[in-house]
Amino acid sequence: MKMIEDEEGWTYAEKETSEKYKSDLDQSITYVAYEENELCGYSRSVRDGDFYIYVCDLLVKPSHRGKNIGRKLMECIYNDFPNHVVYVMSDVDAYYENQRYKCVGSIFEVPKEEKGMVKLENEIYEVIIQHQGAELISFKNKSDGIEYIWTGDAKYWARHAPVLFPIVGKVVDNTYRVGDNTYHLNQHGLARDQDFELIESSKTSASFRLKWSEETLVNYPYRFELVITYGLSGSALSISYKVINHDEQVMYFNIGAHPGFNCPLADNETFEEYAIIFEHDETVKRIPLNKDGLLLRDKIAYLENEGQISLNAETFKNDALIFEDLNSNKVSLINKKSGRGLHLDFTGFPFLGLWTKPEGAPFVCIEPWYGHADYTDFNGDFREKEDVLRLEPKEIFTCQFSIHVEK
Repeated sequence: MKMIEDEEGWTYAEKETSEKYKSDLDQSITYVAYEENELCGYSRSVRDGDFYIYVCDLLVKPSHRGKNIGRKLMECIYNDFPNHVVYVMSDVDAYYENQRYKCVGSIFEVPKEEKGMVKLENEIYEVIIQHQGAELISFKNKSDGIEYIWTGDAKYWARHAPVLFPIVGKVVDNTYRVGDNTYHLNQHGLARDQDFELIESSKTSASFRLKWSEETLVNYPYRFELVITYGLSGSALSISYKVINHDEQVMYFNIGAHPGFNCPLADNETFEEYAIIFEHDETVKRIPLNKDGLLLRDKIAYLENEGQISLNAETFKNDALIFEDLNSNKVSLINKKSGRGLHLDFTGFPFLGLWTKPEGAPFVCIEPWYGHADYTDFNGDFREKEDVLRLEPKEIFTCQFSIHVEK
């Protein structure tokens, strides 16, 4: 009640109403938020049968605003009542309009994506990103319903477009060393399974943040901050990564993207109608993998002054295709008959991986990387790994790639 008493315009803590309000709190759906043992926010809602939840009060202390505490309180409601429509009784319309809630008469409807997801859209496309892993899970054409991002069918591969951080691929025996200390990381690192904080959003952009914690230090000994920003403009979606070293020591890491794309894009197409097309003709060798997902030293000739890889059942029979230092900065996944598909601009990324499951999976991953899996003969200090990135204390690393749709 002290927090309510301090809020200008709130009368619930006044003598004639406080006892009644305390009784209402006991009978309502109430969530509270604490930060370092300090009560900093709460919400009070009432339930209308099995259909609706009405949020009557949502309050965050002024000293704690701007930290998405209100958003997290709303997420608690959807987590506990996933089949209900949630409405907010508003006296601060501007706040809920900024959160992109839908005004319905004199109240606001909380969008479904509030349950751990954020939606971006313009007049043509709709994008959905989930808080877990800050992972892109949908990039859809609103007019024809074409979905470009892999659906995540667990029969083949249960992910959509995970970020790879602080490693790309595997380390030997899922173990690595920094000095005299040994750490464990599973394939592609820890970020893809962490809940990111939404720190900024608009109708066409959103930024998510993951910061080091005591939990992450167990498996990765650096105090890092990773910010992932999505921006939708026309038919293009940009994805940028920012890594900040908050430690007092040099930080070592790799980072990459693993977006999967539906292939074919339409029911009346086949996988074999598609091809990977490079911006320029390439003469390049691929870096092979062993059965454990580690790199082999002897590269294998793959393209000889060619700019296209046709897709068929044999293309990925030996696992991913991994290339280094391509001439091209752009690569496309295109239907050779219709010309429909998408382009990915990976300017600046030194490695590119192409992959799908070999058992007839209807998707292809196009993966720009800073770094790669361990070579089979590497069992040393992570700081000495080939192509590892090095970041001085307080320094910032940034990179970006973009996806452009071709109708």
